[in-house]
Amino acid sequence: MNTNPEYKNGNKTTDPPEDLLPGEATLKRTVEARRQKQAKVSTLKDDANAGLTVAMNEIPDGMACGLLAGVSPVMGLFAAVYGCLVGGIFNSSKLMIISTTSAAAFLLYQLTQAYPEAQRVDALLLLVIVSGILMILMGLLKLGNLVRFVSHSVMTGFLAGISILTILSQLPTLFAIHAEGPNKVLQTIDLFQKIQLTNWHALLPGLATIFLC
Repeated sequence: MNTNPEYKNGNKTTDPPEDLLPGEATLKRTVEARRQKQAKVSTLKDDANAGLTVAMNEIPDGMACGLLAGVSPVMGLFAAVYGCLVGGIFNSSKLMIISTTSAAAFLLYQLTQAYPEAQRVDALLLLVIVSGILMILMGLLKLGNLVRFVSHSVMTGFLAGISILTILSQLPTLFAIHAEGPNKVLQTIDLFQKIQLTNWHALLPGLATIFLC
């Protein structure tokens, strides 16, 4: 006896969609039902306000991700703009947000750090293209379901580690001190050994920005 629930669409019976996250299908149905009750024109104002809010957030976020990736902030800004445009055209989900992320930017920096600065942009571009091709193949093969087997504790540890490394990577810029070392931990130790060299003209505006954000 088959105990799995089924959904009937006319005379055809189909299996229920699988959720990558708990409650994902329910959330999609709720959003879709709400959208169907409203006319498209009535949502234009709300969509414009949401788009403007996201754009104002993406400008500094994209520039910061460019710095985290070890390239010009302008490139990070371009990535944020063109990523949203291309993602909006080809995206099949109304719930997905296309945005630059500090985790991906910092990972790109770690992978391209060994290249000379003149070749870093080319290496970064090639890496992004290869990553995009692999992600398309994974999508076609439905490998996204493998996310189910990644535990919450693993994702929490990954995000916490990325957050710590991101903070440590920005301390030399905040204090305006050149720190040396093969990794971020040793660079941070070297920084605090040179703490007397702190440039207060750089530190005070940085602390004020952190406080305001």
